[in-house]
Amino acid sequence: MKMLKKIKQLILRRDWFCGENVSLNNVELNHKCNLAYGADLSNSNVGKFTSIGRRTTIRNALIGNFCSVSYNVSIGATSHPIDRISGSAAFYQSKYGLVDITEKVKNQKTIIGHSVWIGCNAVIMEGVKVGNGAVVGAGAIVTKDVKPYEIVVGIPAKHLRYRFDKEIIDNIEKSKWWEKEDMFYRNNDKLFKSKITLDMSEKLRIISGGLE
Repeated sequence: MKMLKKIKQLILRRDWFCGENVSLNNVELNHKCNLAYGADLSNSNVGKFTSIGRRTTIRNALIGNFCSVSYNVSIGATSHPIDRISGSAAFYQSKYGLVDITEKVKNQKTIIGHSVWIGCNAVIMEGVKVGNGAVVGAGAIVTKDVKPYEIVVGIPAKHLRYRFDKEIIDNIEKSKWWEKEDMFYRNNDKLFKSKITLDMSEKLRIISGGLE
């Protein structure tokens, strides 16, 4: 019982929730992140209230607030050179004994915006930018940028539709609601629980102090 209490205090102090067998290397976790079993993250930043599913791998990425990343997702996997005889790391990392000096490979950051939903088994390639509010369908392989509030599906991922009309998207973007303090969400919980309309998006923009 004492050990359980210690673990709960540790999680509360860090202010994020972590499952078993999670691997973190040079990772910044913000307010109330949730990391499920077996998640593996390195050289990345995860925004507040973002959930990372089980056995998801994230490399060299910036992930925004309020994102929902499902299980078995791969984000920002390191690429290999394809303009050489071989793309094997044995020819640019000295630990294999074939070259004397390890090359410094500069990996591009993969950027996931705020309130993005990424379905299970999706793959988002290195250097891709996924805009705010976008949806990546389960099993999709994303090789190019995804626009805000765009839904993409398939292999390779292609445009399906936008989640909302342009006027609603503009209001949401201007609101920047994802930057607010916790009390803002508590005070406006009904707004976030309801299906959005143009009037509601305008209200969100106004109460958030968004620009006209």
